[in-house]
Amino acid sequence: MPKSILISGTSTGIGHALSLELDRHGYQVFAGVRNSNDAEALRNQASPKLSPVMLDVILPETISAACREINDQMNGELFCLINNAGTSLGGAMEFIPIQDFRQQLEINLVGQLALTQACLPMLRKASGRVIFISSTNGRLATPFNGPYSISKAALISMSDALRLELAPWGISVSVFLVGSVLTPIWEKSARTASKILRRMPAEAWNLYGRMQKRAGAYYQQSGQRGIQAEKVAVMTRRILEKNHPKDYVLVGLDAYLIELMTKLFPVHLRDWLVRQQMGLLKP
Repeated sequence: MPKSILISGTSTGIGHALSLELDRHGYQVFAGVRNSNDAEALRNQASPKLSPVMLDVILPETISAACREINDQMNGELFCLINNAGTSLGGAMEFIPIQDFRQQLEINLVGQLALTQACLPMLRKASGRVIFISSTNGRLATPFNGPYSISKAALISMSDALRLELAPWGISVSVFLVGSVLTPIWEKSARTASKILRRMPAEAWNLYGRMQKRAGAYYQQSGQRGIQAEKVAVMTRRILEKNHPKDYVLVGLDAYLIELMTKLFPVHLRDWLVRQQMGLLKP
């Protein structure tokens, strides 16, 4: 029986590339999607054995249904859960609507834990693995990307806690610190930030409008220079082939540079470099 893998957030980007890469290499992939159109698109690109499953990490009923399907097909065993689902919310922290902030945490953090909890009985039976797709933003917060950075930093801490707690059962927990990747998340984030800014009071525009526009342009340019999602997929597949996967996996040259910055630079210098690079030294 092939090793089974559940991946959340496979409609686009890293999750989509992961599903196809692992399917090509013989894994039994359960690809979490939120609608039938995305499921059909995956079926058209993958082998017949890939199984799209309806999965929205903030809807408990879809988590339960997906886990039941996997449990029935795989005799109660799951080799790996890849927590990839996520979204990006940008804007000035002073004016981010609290409900939008809660939604960011629900998708990028709470939903990840809910799915992991549901999968753990199957993972324990297989002495399986858990992978969290986090971000370098979880190591180095950047302006006008605060909610996303906060959620990704918390995801790193959650993976640390789970790794310590699940060690007695041989369940490994790895977190990927991903740098810039060429995916639709950058464009979606820019659109979301613009919508939020338009809903905010005039004071928000007066204080932050020009800086937020410059930051948005910087993020889009960074995304366009990012590595291909397919390269991330290949790296993930190679990690899965190892008997002892790394706890932290840096993805992309910028991930290594940011890791060095956080360890070697004093905070005031690090902050100045970030603001200077993004053109935010002046309002």
